[in-house]
Amino acid sequence: MMKQTKFIVLTLTLAAALTIPAIINADSAEVTQTESNLPIVTPVMSTESPNDFIVIVPLTNYSSTDTSAGSAFVVPGGFGYGKLHFHNLGKGAVTVTVQHVATGLEYVAVNIAPGAEYTWRSSTQYPQGMRSGDYNVQFHSSTAAVNVDFDGYASNSVT
Repeated sequence: MMKQTKFIVLTLTLAAALTIPAIINADSAEVTQTESNLPIVTPVMSTESPNDFIVIVPLTNYSSTDTSAGSAFVVPGGFGYGKLHFHNLGKGAVTVTVQHVATGLEYVAVNIAPGAEYTWRSSTQYPQGMRSGDYNVQFHSSTAAVNVDFDGYASNSVT
């Protein structure tokens, strides 16, 4: 009986130690403007599975009469497993780069042919996940105007 009581107390203590910090930090994601010419997208919790993933970039079309365009997004702490999807709708190849603002670390650098799509998953190159914080996205084409559909998600687990 005494062993069972100790086991229950230890189990409840462990559960509280894991749950309380998660509850305290649940709404602590802060979104800040890093550059006035780039839109910051506020993370939105998924209504399908609110504890598994969040939308960090809703499906958005980045088109320009220029050969360059930019965007930005925020990865909240604890949601470092990212998936970014790009679809080049333009007439020329587009180079896409995604860079972590605080460290300068470049997570994505890819050239996407006209009409092609590319999906990047952090778990492939960064099994420990992406760093939390602000990210800049740059779209550049040397031959035509930029026209790219882009969306992204972040998860608190690899699966």
